[in-house]
Amino acid sequence: VPNAPVLEIEYSPPFRIENVAHVGANVRFSFTAEPLFTYTVESRNSLATGSWGVLANFTETISTHQALISDPATGLSRFYRVLKAPCNCQ
Repeated sequence: VPNAPVLEIEYSPPFRIENVAHVGANVRFSFTAEPLFTYTVESRNSLATGSWGVLANFTETISTHQALISDPATGLSRFYRVLKAPCNCQ
């Protein structure tokens, strides 16, 4: 049937920070970086207040891989987040 409706479904598994570990004087973690996305890794000392500081920025353009982040373990606590956005870099 010409011009028949088409249903297209795309699934992306949930984004996860993985392999969190205290290694020497550093905190290390990883996540899966997918091609055609920009990633910003941020941290702050309090979950509720304060500004997020940028630890790393990068754009993955070639293939999926595990990104490894290392940050000096300072203070009593530290919180991390990873922002993922399409890079429009085809």
